[in-house]
Order: sequence, then C-alpha cells, then structure tokens
Amino acid sequence: MSPGRVCLILAALVLCFVAVVSLGCDGDGILEPPDNGADNGGDDGGDNGDPGDGGDAIGLGEMRQLQDGDTWTYQVTGTFVPAGGGASALAPADAVVTYAAPAGAAVNATQVPGANLWSVEVPLQYGGTNELHENVAAVSQSADGQLFLEGYSPAPGMLDVAPMVGGALPGPDPAVLPELDSWGALGEVQGFGELTIGYSSQGVENVTVPAGTFTAYHGTGQKGLGGYLTDYEAWVNPQLGCYVKMTTTWEMATGTLTITHELKSTSVSVT
Repeated sequence: MSPGRVCLILAALVLCFVAVVSLGCDGDGILEPPDNGADNGGDDGGDNGDPGDGGDAIGLGEMRQLQDGDTWTYQVTGTFVPAGGGASALAPADAVVTYAAPAGAAVNATQVPGANLWSVEVPLQYGGTNELHENVAAVSQSADGQLFLEGYSPAPGMLDVAPMVGGALPGPDPAVLPELDSWGALGEVQGFGELTIGYSSQGVENVTVPAGTFTAYHGTGQKGLGGYLTDYEAWVNPQLGCYVKMTTTWEMATGTLTITHELKSTSVSVT
C-alpha cells in the first residue's frame, strides 16, 4: 500500500480520535433509541450549514463512552480527477468503522496492552482501481471521556499494531472542551513516521445524512502521517461517538481524490 493510501485510511481513524475527544462534553449519559418515525428535517434546517430551529434533529447530547462492539456504517461517494484531466466517480459503497476489544482480532496488539481497536474498512473503486483498505488504530479512553491514541496498524492480518513513540498521544482535556476553538497534536507512530493532527471549529449546525438529521459540530483541518497530508471537513455528534459526515481530499502523484462518508446506520443508541 502506498503512503498516500495509508494516509487515506488514517484520515478516518484520526478523525474519529479527534472527533470524540475534541468535540462535545464529558459524560456517559444513558441514551435511548431515536424515534425512527420522526421527521428529521426540521422546519428550516437544511443540509450542511443551515441549522434552522433544530426541529427533530438528533441533539448533541453527551460524549459517548465507547463500548466493545460499537459500529458505524457509512455511504461512500466521491470523485477522482487524474493529473491529466477528466474525472471519474467512485462506485457507491459502504465503509464500516468498528470499536472492539482486541480478543480474536486479526492483528497482534501485544505492544499496546489495555487498548481497544478502532478499525475501518473502506472500499475504493474508480477507474482501474478496485481495492478494500483495512486499518486499525489502538485507543484507550479515560473515565471522563478523554481518548488516547496508543498505536496504529496500516495492514490488519499482516503487521503488529505499531505503538506511538514515547507513549500514547492524548486528546485534549475534556475540562477545556467548551472553549475549544482549535486543537493540534504531534506524535510519531513507530516505523511509520510523524503523525500530525490539526482541527479548527466552524460552529454548530444540522447535517442530514441517510441515517437522519443530526445537530453536529462542524470542523475542518489537516492530518498527516510520514509527511503525507490530507485535508478534511467533518460534522460530529458527540453522543454518536463518531462522525456523522466527513469529506477528505488529498493530492496524489496520479491525481486528486475526494471521498465523502455519510452515516447510514449505527449500533449506537442516540436521542
């Protein structure tokens, strides 16, 4: 797998990491299932950027304490623009993000004891490319909701989870979250180089995806591994424990790839 493709999958994993620790408030409130028969559109709430009056959108809630077996399924769309011009659409597909204990996992997580595994499977089909990318991040979470990135593996079933050099990379302290307008972190994944994360708040707004309408924190930023950078834009609902929608764009030698994930379903109960 090329470094650029590694960075592609890392984008989803790191965004999950940033999303839960830097957007929302601490706590692990009991969440009830949503009313699936409700009109999720709101009176004036539009797609991405027009919050309206909130309507029946799923609220921000409290930050989720992640549980073994949490899953999120996303509709994947996007475009690839070759360096020579023209464009091709990605074949519609589903990406699956899973949070689970390492028992029975296809990767060796012995270098990150005590961590759970945040995995993502992303199918990519465009032009002559037809690939399934699978990556794993090892994370832990404190009682107040703060997340720690313990390690990373770009190829489940092939490599051990590589630990962070110098220890886990912490997310921001939940006590400062209400005033957090921007955040950044710098670490190193053993064997894969420098990991950088940058985030800038764009406010709160409603976003509509196949799973419904969510009130979400809107953020933009840049992530990178080993010098390969990607730009992202994301909408995150804290009680969901992951992103509602994410668009990632990056330049490769062969062209520009833009991918959008929109939540289709989840095992997480939200209200």
